[in-house]
Amino acid sequence: MLCLGLLACSPSAKVVDLEFPFQAECLEAQNFEEADYPVPLSEQSYSEALDIHFSLKSITAANAIGAIDELEHIINLSQSETMDTLKYVLARQRLSDKINQASLEISSITASIDCEEEKSEQLASFLEKEIRKKERNFTVAAIVTGAAISVLTGGILFLQGGDLLIELVGITGGLTEVWLGLSILKANKKVAIEHRDNILAEVKEGGAKTTFIPPAIWYYINHENASRNGKSLRQLLLDRWQIYNLDEGDDNVLFMEGGLYSAEMLKNRADMLDQLEAQIDLMQQDLLGLSKEINAL
Repeated sequence: MLCLGLLACSPSAKVVDLEFPFQAECLEAQNFEEADYPVPLSEQSYSEALDIHFSLKSITAANAIGAIDELEHIINLSQSETMDTLKYVLARQRLSDKINQASLEISSITASIDCEEEKSEQLASFLEKEIRKKERNFTVAAIVTGAAISVLTGGILFLQGGDLLIELVGITGGLTEVWLGLSILKANKKVAIEHRDNILAEVKEGGAKTTFIPPAIWYYINHENASRNGKSLRQLLLDRWQIYNLDEGDDNVLFMEGGLYSAEMLKNRADMLDQLEAQIDLMQQDLLGLSKEINAL
């Protein structure tokens, strides 16, 4: 009965209070209009000249930033026997403006994601320090208990106490050390986090419109590519999350408005945000490729 009582008293995870709100300055909701979202390439018709002068990656990037018409315009201007230089320069400038705007949007959203990621990692480190401190306390208590039992047993023998008393002291000391050992193994702390602005949930749920991710980037990560077995970057990301980051029950917190987080869950959240940031950053490569192909004209 004593053993069961000690095990029942084994400490559960303690909830640590936060001094600062988890979400304050990172993500910012945007009011995107339906007209801001690109029409898929499969639903558009464009000239064959575009396929001749530009790769599919560049055409996709151009469509994401709403620059298909501008691309066709500069192709027509560059192939004209009496090219109007001023018109060509202005058309190139409009294209550059759209590419720069998209690049700024990428930098902005990845900065917001990185802010959330760093907060998760910081809290995970804080919880791990608290757990290590708790483990040290239990370890010291276990050492002191073992020493005290040895001294007490020796004292009883010195005073020629009964065997029953020695056995009781030994059993009690042993159970106490077992309890302290289990406490070290189970030492855990959690933190209550509220994240009503949950970009991970937005990515998981999908949908036609978004709250945080700009339309051009949303189109880019949802575009299905034949070179990726017909999957989009978003779907590949969800597949990796499911395999590497989600344990049973974690999605109830990670994709909701908040809940109790352990250090491990905070690290998973940080990893997921980091992977999302990396997928979005890939768009910069395609924008660079588009710029190079425009210069090649």
